[in-house]
Amino acid sequence: MTIEDEILQYLHYHPLSNRVEITLGITNPPSGRIVKRLLADAVTKGMIEVL
Repeated sequence: MTIEDEILQYLHYHPLSNRVEITLGITNPPSGRIVKRLLADAVTKGMIEVL
């Protein structure tokens, strides 16, 4: 499972999580900058909806 898939799966079960909670909730978390970039890419691709 890729980091992107793991983040999306985590958000599926914890939809109101912030970046820190996501980083703590996944296995082998990358740096905060990488998580931020991956989340921004997912939002751009329409995979995540931001409230």
